[in-house]
Amino acid sequence: SGRIMLDGSEITAAAPEQIARSGFSMVPEGRHVFGALTIEENLKVGAGMRADKHSVAADLEQVYREFPILAERRHAVAGMLSGGQQQMLVIGRALMTSPRLIAIDEPSLGLAPKIIDQVYEILMRLRAQRKLTLLIVEQSSTRALMTGGRMILMRGGRIVLEGPASEMVKDERLKQAYFGFGDH
Repeated sequence: SGRIMLDGSEITAAAPEQIARSGFSMVPEGRHVFGALTIEENLKVGAGMRADKHSVAADLEQVYREFPILAERRHAVAGMLSGGQQQMLVIGRALMTSPRLIAIDEPSLGLAPKIIDQVYEILMRLRAQRKLTLLIVEQSSTRALMTGGRMILMRGGRIVLEGPASEMVKDERLKQAYFGFGDH
């Protein structure tokens, strides 16, 4: 229960296209690519609501610079990509909406450690370059702490601990809350 606020406006019951126009984009768990479409077609789906074709083309080239494997394979069918490549594609598609806030659900799910490192490096670089706000839902507390942002730990749908990641990494209460022992 509750409300979802973005820039002081409630978006809880807003239509998805209205939420997207407000600058919010979502990367869902499970890397939902349009498997029969090409990589480039998948990326252009993200820009579907944007009218300025010049800025869309510029953003497409920027996504290709961030994810060179997608540029190399731009005409390949997205369903044939590896899990890591699909994750890069859905992040790229979210970037094509020209967001200010991206919610990413379980970016490390099912990926090899080396690919997870790459995905997080890209996310942190994009956050800095584009001044993006990232809301990352992640079961790995180690990965979440590496983001350097604010961390909120939930158990059973309730907030049990929150604060700057830089402080939480040193806080014994994190282990207690995360693993379910102690006072939390």
